[in-house]
Amino acid sequence: MPSKTSRHIRIPGSYRICDGFSEAIIYFIVIFNPWAFGTTQAWSIWTVNIASYGLGFLLFFKWIIKKNTGFHPSRWDEDRGHLSEEEFEGRKKRSRLISRIALCATGVIWIWCVVSWINARAEFHFTFDIHQFRFEYFEDSISWLPHTYAKSFTEKAVWEYLGYALFFWALRDWLLGKTWKEVKGVSRKKSGFRPEPIRQKGLPSFIPGLSSRTHRLLWVLCINGALVALEGVLQRLSGSDKLLWMVQPTINQLNLAQFGPYAYRSSAAQFFNLIWPICLGFWWLLFKKANFDQAGGHRIGKSPYPILMPCAVLMAAAPIISTSRGGAVVSVIMMLMSLGILVLANRGGSRLAAYSVITILMAALGMAGYLGWDNLEKRLERVFDDSMGGREALWDQSKEIIGDYPYWGTGPKSFGAVYQLYTQPMRSDAHIQAKQAQAYAHNDWLELVISFGLIGSPLFILLLIYPGLYFLTGTGFFSNWEFPGFIAISMFGCLFHAIGDMPFQIHSVATVFLVAMCVLSCTSRQ
Repeated sequence: MPSKTSRHIRIPGSYRICDGFSEAIIYFIVIFNPWAFGTTQAWSIWTVNIASYGLGFLLFFKWIIKKNTGFHPSRWDEDRGHLSEEEFEGRKKRSRLISRIALCATGVIWIWCVVSWINARAEFHFTFDIHQFRFEYFEDSISWLPHTYAKSFTEKAVWEYLGYALFFWALRDWLLGKTWKEVKGVSRKKSGFRPEPIRQKGLPSFIPGLSSRTHRLLWVLCINGALVALEGVLQRLSGSDKLLWMVQPTINQLNLAQFGPYAYRSSAAQFFNLIWPICLGFWWLLFKKANFDQAGGHRIGKSPYPILMPCAVLMAAAPIISTSRGGAVVSVIMMLMSLGILVLANRGGSRLAAYSVITILMAALGMAGYLGWDNLEKRLERVFDDSMGGREALWDQSKEIIGDYPYWGTGPKSFGAVYQLYTQPMRSDAHIQAKQAQAYAHNDWLELVISFGLIGSPLFILLLIYPGLYFLTGTGFFSNWEFPGFIAISMFGCLFHAIGDMPFQIHSVATVFLVAMCVLSCTSRQ
């Protein structure tokens, strides 16, 4: 009978094919999302949804293969590493428990959307040519079940949320799986491919490791984000009012209102603010690994990690260059938080690390100030004169909606329809355009409560705390606190920006947030 280790290495060919296709689809989604004009149109959203359904199918097929063949793949959440057997078993039980709770919460949210769609209380109709809207009410709706006042709007939520769920859990399953080379390394050396703890002056006492799959995903994410930022800067400098120099959007037709492939500059800022802290943390991780290799006699320049420095500079400067007020403020706050992490992490470390970090942040601020400060300064001066771009009145009306529908909410993605009942009648074309622009509450926290009520909203809070809880108590890639700290900064910036805008309503931004959550939920404290 073959040993457990040899059984791990003999991966069924069909399973390896599924993993290969999963990797290709994941890269496609990560790369496609921003370049498809932020994935804000129906065609691009459905493209990503179908790709996510494909990931879900491959995940299900891998489960079938395991059931039929008895194959048990080697996974990082089953790697004991340097933990004692007792501590590892305790962590393993806790990680399984909280993962199952998060999976159940995901399923309940999707079932909530389906029930709301089927149990619709009304349908919203808008006639564009005569600028009129009406609600068609259904008498057979059950009041004590989740429901919606905009059936067609909630139908979109059903398919989008299914795509989000399949993407997250399929990505996490793929990241935690070991490659053939990693499995072979474990069979040769039970301690794994991670470097042993070292204690030398100027070097950290432990060098954390990420799997090769996580490395590849982060490289794709960072390089793609930097290219999008470069395109946005060049498009802004060219003065073109066409996205990707090809398409002029129906809204935000001025160059200063757009940025790169995004018709809404704030969405672009949110996208970059999610990626650049991860890029900086990834650079820091590889920098420490390079120091360890250098101490072990390896040649300098073996790792291409210095490429991440200009990528981080470009993406950190982009939110300020975009002239998004919220994006610029959030970016500066995250820079200070990132600097704090690196100062604490590098106490007693090399001066090269400190100078490198300061260079990255100063270069980002210098580039942003040179290319975007003049326009941003004018917008910051008007921040209170225009009542946050008219958001204060919108938020007051949103609170009225919550007061009228506190428990079950109005239904997933129904805000754009229900809001019509809480605003002045349409009297002019300009007013019509203004109302059309308020398809969202520009405060995702308020819109969450409006959509799911006080009963359904806690499910999302549960999912938000899952990655951090898993890092503290679960099993996965063993890491110290620094790299997860950068991911936490990335997520915090997006959640903070959601107080005054709509990052989670933009598919490309929400997808990057899911990637950050997924990577964090695969790491474990050392």
